[in-house]
Amino acid sequence: MKNISKLNIASNTNTNNSNKNGNIVLNAVAYADGKFNEIYLSMVNDFNEYSEKNNLNITVKINVHSTADLKNFESFAFSVESLLIKKSNKYDIYYYDNSYTQKYGPYLLDLKEYLPEEHIKMYNQEIVEKSCIYKDKLVGLPHNLALSMLYSNKILLEKYNKTIPTTWDELIETSKYILEQENNSDLIGYNGLFDESENGICSIYEFIYSFRDSLNSTLPDLRSKNAVNALTYMKKLKDEIGSGEI
Repeated sequence: MKNISKLNIASNTNTNNSNKNGNIVLNAVAYADGKFNEIYLSMVNDFNEYSEKNNLNITVKINVHSTADLKNFESFAFSVESLLIKKSNKYDIYYYDNSYTQKYGPYLLDLKEYLPEEHIKMYNQEIVEKSCIYKDKLVGLPHNLALSMLYSNKILLEKYNKTIPTTWDELIETSKYILEQENNSDLIGYNGLFDESENGICSIYEFIYSFRDSLNSTLPDLRSKNAVNALTYMKKLKDEIGSGEI
């Protein structure tokens, strides 16, 4: 799992904002790359339709940032932190990545004080406990999950009568064989998405997680032998079937 986008209301929310119809207007902010804009826009539109139909007198407006107006996600995260620290009332609702829970937590409301317990229990409690809690405060609820996948070239696997690798050792063995047979300098055996963005950091953590002691074990400590073994093996993958250019 790459990350979890969550939503929360800042402790300095301004509920006095209203439109010409007397509706309370809540301003939300999020960050999305291209096609993911629809995830946020569709939910806001659905809520506004529901609000109008049920006479809630609440309207949500959302500002979805992207690389079109910000350099990257980190720029967005910094701007959100700055607004929260300044106690700005520019936005009432924040969509944010779960990796920023501890950083944003001090400035966000404890949703347990505002939402019924049965509402909170509608969400996956394991995800809530692991990613939405700051010092016993419920500072967010899961909105969407971003997953990473390891894709296999089925055409090449079938061409050489190989099965999809299920271990890192099998991946190296299978990739080496196909690379040797194809003899194509443009063909890369493995791309683990280890770029310089947040995705790269997430990929490293996921790789370390694959070196845990058992299926039910938690993420190994970064100072553990498991983590050292994982990073050593990551280098092996890069040297033997990967590329230093992507």
